Amino acid sequence: MEYKGFYLVSEPATLIKGSGAFRHIEVGRSYLSKHFSISFYPLCKVPSTKTSSSAKVKPPKEIKIGRFKRWCIDIGLWHTIKDLKILFENHKSVVSHYKNIKARQADFIYERSSFLNFGGLIISKWLKIPHFYENNGIKFLERKRHFKSWLNWLWEYLEKTAYRKSDYVFFIGLRGNSIHLKTKNWINIENGVEADFLQKFVKHEKQFGTVINICFMGSLMQHHGFELLIQALAKMDTRQFHLHLIGAKFDAIVPKLEPLVETTNHGFLNREELVETLMTMHIGVIPDGNEFVSFMKLFDYGASRCLVVAPKLKNLKYWFTEEEILFFEKGNDVSLAQALTQALRDEDLIPNKGNKLYNKIAEKHTWDQVFQEKAAIISKFLS
Repeated sequence: MEYKGFYLVSEPATLIKGSGAFRHIEVGRSYLSKHFSISFYPLCKVPSTKTSSSAKVKPPKEIKIGRFKRWCIDIGLWHTIKDLKILFENHKSVVSHYKNIKARQADFIYERSSFLNFGGLIISKWLKIPHFYENNGIKFLERKRHFKSWLNWLWEYLEKTAYRKSDYVFFIGLRGNSIHLKTKNWINIENGVEADFLQKFVKHEKQFGTVINICFMGSLMQHHGFELLIQALAKMDTRQFHLHLIGAKFDAIVPKLEPLVETTNHGFLNREELVETLMTMHIGVIPDGNEFVSFMKLFDYGASRCLVVAPKLKNLKYWFTEEEILFFEKGNDVSLAQALTQALRDEDLIPNKGNKLYNKIAEKHTWDQVFQEKAAIISKFLS
């Protein structure tokens, strides 16, 4: 018997083609479908098919905030009201979603968690079927970090309660360790890479000439800490380096980079184009990140046998060793500059660490292995 699951997504931003979240969802749907009959079900409006690769970062407009609004923001009233509106909007259609999913006879719900959206969990309880969360961010922590609200304590309680009430939670990276749940219905799971993507580089050897190619992949956002990389490059002799940008939203920073280092902005690349480009790369850089976060780009870097230069984060130190990654001190541009310079001076560093990381990923971090583990857990609840 093939069990039928519904893959629920609630955030429109995660469905923008070209984003890391979109790729993660695509991977999840594809690999879960190897074990179950999976139907994709958005609880939100799906954005247009325009890819984020074409998005350009416009200079921020100066927004004038009136005294009353500023006062409301400062005391926490403004975002309290906004949060209550989000909570209402997220659940006003839960009954119609329930009817649709019931009519299509689901055996379980697999839901990507989002801020103040408990629709999938509620529907699963009404239908008396198992519910599973995939967590790619502790929402109340992210919200509290950026916005002042009188009800942050309540949002924390509701989110933790949702995790406890779900049948099982898959925390991506080391996020499960960050909220200290006392229940045993969760596990930390790292990201991975396609086995056929790894196979493209099975006999690959890095070729070295007069230039070392550094690459950064992503749809650029503030939390990527790209300014740290710019500061590090400003402290280095970069004549032997060439920086390659792969992804989206780089237009605004290229002018800052060009005086420091030779730079190429490749834009968004599909998986086949990415293989071709990574063949010529030597270093994959991760400038910054949250202590508990997983990075999909790391697995693409490692699959192509690049040396990964990354900050000493709890998640990375948990899953990988210093034999596999060249670590630098988090938030320290001097330490990052020293790491990149070390890679330039030590001709064995790139192939040694790059090959060891490749072997670790091939052994433990293919998508087939990741979702085999998830499917085994889900199957226990279905049987």
